[in-house]
Amino acid sequence: MYPARTIEQMIKEDFASIPEVTEVRVDVDDNNYLVSVELSDENPNRPLREKIFRKEFGLLKAFPDLQFDFDLV
Repeated sequence: MYPARTIEQMIKEDFASIPEVTEVRVDVDDNNYLVSVELSDENPNRPLREKIFRKEFGLLKAFPDLQFDFDLV
């Protein structure tokens, strides 16, 4: 039997599927998830930003009862 994944692990794994993502930090304060996504490129191009935004939107849609604050660093 496999251990259940936490929401934090799922978030990290989801963003890590984008090759330009170098680190994902998730801090939780009550039901507020503070997600910091670090990229290898300091000036991400539009297609890369759109990939990140699609991931963010997917999380908002998948977990409507949670609050998210996303930050690109």
